[in-house]
Amino acid sequence: MLARSPFPLCYRCRPTAINRLVVGHCVVALAALMVLLITAAPAFALADPAGPRVQSGAQSGEGREAQPQAQQRTGPLPKTTLSVSPVSPDGDEDWYRTVPRITLVPEYPGRAFPTIFYAWEDESEEVYAGSFTAPAGTNTLKFHSEAGGLAEEERSWVFRVDTNLLAPELTDPPVPEDPNLPYLVTGAVPVSATAADDVSGIRHVAFFYFPWNESTQEWSLSGRQIGINQPVPLSGGSYGESWQTVSVPDGRYRVQAQTRDYAGNTAWSEPSFVVVDNTPPDVSFSRPAFDQAVAGTCVVVGAMLEENLLSWKLEIARESGDNWAVLAAGTAPGTGELHSFDTRIYPDGKYRLRLTVTDLVGLTRSAETTIRIANQPDSSSPRSPRSPQSS
Repeated sequence: MLARSPFPLCYRCRPTAINRLVVGHCVVALAALMVLLITAAPAFALADPAGPRVQSGAQSGEGREAQPQAQQRTGPLPKTTLSVSPVSPDGDEDWYRTVPRITLVPEYPGRAFPTIFYAWEDESEEVYAGSFTAPAGTNTLKFHSEAGGLAEEERSWVFRVDTNLLAPELTDPPVPEDPNLPYLVTGAVPVSATAADDVSGIRHVAFFYFPWNESTQEWSLSGRQIGINQPVPLSGGSYGESWQTVSVPDGRYRVQAQTRDYAGNTAWSEPSFVVVDNTPPDVSFSRPAFDQAVAGTCVVVGAMLEENLLSWKLEIARESGDNWAVLAAGTAPGTGELHSFDTRIYPDGKYRLRLTVTDLVGLTRSAETTIRIANQPDSSSPRSPRSPQSS
């Protein structure tokens, strides 16, 4: 005997009930699957973060072994930001004249804190521990960051640093030990100096002169250049120029050399002190007068105006001859009575007196006058001439 269901279904309703049962089981299974996915999602995110695949240790630097090819990490790469103070080169041609201070700042979106590595040229890498300065010269800084087994691609930055310039050495005119003992110069005066720079190199050497101001008793602040800039040494490290002193007034001057390097640094040499003298001595006679008759003792009065006197001499010769005899000579300047001599040792007749003065730079000037020696008033004609003699 067959048992019957307490809820008999007709033939048309039975498939509908079965379908409802199947749909219910599917809904329950789908809900369980959603719960499982939501619970496991954070674990999947930590195990496999999004980002490009890089080999761990690929940029770890010299001295650290790279991990095997099979050991790879994935994730966002660290990044290093470089900042410099001053922010840009403050010299010529991209040179720093102020020592630049470098700061490296890491950026990494992950949880591991990056480590920065840096090195100059081919030196060993160092771990960045704070800002540092760039050395003198042209040097390349290499740097990168590493974090969580990921390495930033190594980058580089070139620094050109030249903060100092050695002063040139003036060799001509030489620097005196005592500035109160200047050199006397005249005409074309050679000026020269030695200069060197092992960092950016010498751009040029220039020479300047500064006049002395007698009214203020000070050197002029504005110097004038001698010639043009000298970019090429005459030989070795020696630079030179010619100073045409005839274009400046006589007087005291301070001469210096200036060096400029490619970074824009300048330096001055120690000064040399000179006295320009392009004017010959001023020489004149006041007694005896021109063509004056003299007898007995003849007093010669004249003037020699020369601050830089070297020597002077007074000479006598027959009017028609060039056989000069020295009457007197000296090294001290004088004005007034220069010499007196006995005319009686000379035959009566016409004679020439000549006063010649030479200064310390070699400039010479002479003055002449004519006298008539007449020690025999009753004689209508001079006796036979004799050669003049020194007194």
